[in-house]
Amino acid sequence: MADGTISETWDQQSGPDIVGARLDIDLAALADNWRNLAKQSGPATCGAAVKADAYGLGMAPAGRALAAAGCETFFVSQAAEGLALRQAVGPDCTIYILNGPLESALPAYRQAHLSPVINDLGQLALWRDNAATIGTRAALHLDTGMQRLGLSNSDCATLQAEGFNAAEYGIGLVMSHLANADQPDPTDALAQNCLFEDQIDRLGRGALKQSLCNSAGVSHCRQHDELAHDITRPGIALYGVQPYRGANLKLKSTVKLSAQIVQIRAVPAGCPIGYGGAHKVTRDSVIATLPVGYGDGYIRALSHAGLVDIDGHVAPVVGRVSMDLISIDVTDVPPALVQQGSPVTLIGGKASLEILAHQAGTIPYELLTGLSHRIPRFYSA
Repeated sequence: MADGTISETWDQQSGPDIVGARLDIDLAALADNWRNLAKQSGPATCGAAVKADAYGLGMAPAGRALAAAGCETFFVSQAAEGLALRQAVGPDCTIYILNGPLESALPAYRQAHLSPVINDLGQLALWRDNAATIGTRAALHLDTGMQRLGLSNSDCATLQAEGFNAAEYGIGLVMSHLANADQPDPTDALAQNCLFEDQIDRLGRGALKQSLCNSAGVSHCRQHDELAHDITRPGIALYGVQPYRGANLKLKSTVKLSAQIVQIRAVPAGCPIGYGGAHKVTRDSVIATLPVGYGDGYIRALSHAGLVDIDGHVAPVVGRVSMDLISIDVTDVPPALVQQGSPVTLIGGKASLEILAHQAGTIPYELLTGLSHRIPRFYSA
């Protein structure tokens, strides 16, 4: 049971349908998305960000699919994620840990042959003292606009004054992170790239490889291949989500969240729905209940705002999302499609991640990574 999911322990073809909700994950689409992003990465090779359990899809199956497609460089946030990913992808891929090395985690780096991303001078000193015994090369993260992780301008000046030599510190990659590339106009990304180039010059280029582009950055590489550098590291686009409206990356959907209707009832006009009676129907209505709620990661912000797809017909979420249940108004859906046990798509089709995120006032990242493992995952390749 490598991934701890029902789909790895249960014969999907012959087993009884004991679940009311399911998340179907298309690993072939994931691999195709990586191949397309690799083609659009200009002169760079294409890595993959699989942090947060591969954005909710499952790190082990996603990692295996991406490695089989040709991905050789992965990015995760924590050493524990790196350990799990190493077991899935084998010994040959490079796995970078974005949050950098803690001294307590150094045994994990040795065990799984992990590569840290160095974010400050303290981490750099720690790595200098331990790199030889771990045997991997680290990435040096330069802050060029996020004001989050990464070496500051003053840190770079300190290293420059000390005659920084990347090889002596066990550094093989220098990277930064785009702060404002998720828009059609690449002006900010290009300006940040100039800062990145300036900092690299200060530290000495040598044989250092370079990485800057996330998913949004890849979308701009098609017209500005100077952004690509040596390695791109897409995240959200791998999973079928455009990084911004109009990005037009060639992506396939990778996930479908569906549930079976558990109850249907006729509700007269004026009746309240759900907790607090926060929604009242304005006409005689047909309300269906689905066994999904915020306990499954269908966030409460979708109360009165979400929508579902029933065989191409859109139905709104009405009332508050509760822990285990939501109500949908199916009055305008053909009755033949609305029976107890009928399937409803909560994510997918006309209920895309982009649309749901907009309705909830959030981003697709939150919806994907928040999906609970109470929902069984079913993989197709």
